[in-house]
Amino acid sequence: MPQTDGGLQERLRQFEEGRAQSAVAALSVAAAERRRTEHTLRKFAPVLGDNPRAVKKFLNTHSVLRSIRFLEDVHVDPDALALWSLITVRWPNIAHHLAACPEAVAGIRDPLWCPDHFPEPLRSAATSADLRAVVTSPDGGPLTPDLIRQCCGASAAPC
Repeated sequence: MPQTDGGLQERLRQFEEGRAQSAVAALSVAAAERRRTEHTLRKFAPVLGDNPRAVKKFLNTHSVLRSIRFLEDVHVDPDALALWSLITVRWPNIAHHLAACPEAVAGIRDPLWCPDHFPEPLRSAATSADLRAVVTSPDGGPLTPDLIRQCCGASAAPC
């Protein structure tokens, strides 16, 4: 009987070692992916400024959006998704409006069209030079209505 217990103990030990090795391997992959993502997103940090909470919120938002788009089997350029994440974090009301009406991005690219695309309370934010710089950024942009739809997961027809 002791041999059976010893055999069971040995199998349990091997099982635990295997689980530990799997966990270490998963953590290594996760750490490498995190480093790669942080490196990719570093170029967008100046738009966020020195606020650590804004940076953390941006990273979390980007991570969640990337995961959701992956689960939806929607391929989105990581830089375009980063631009969308910036807008979501820094100008949430603008992001909400663009998600509902992606064509409104024309009012950001050209402030002359802003009154045609944005309600009065959003116009000052929509004409912001910082927002325009994000929307027209060569890194992942310029954001178009189709890119916005991909980033926010909208499949609706144009507004």
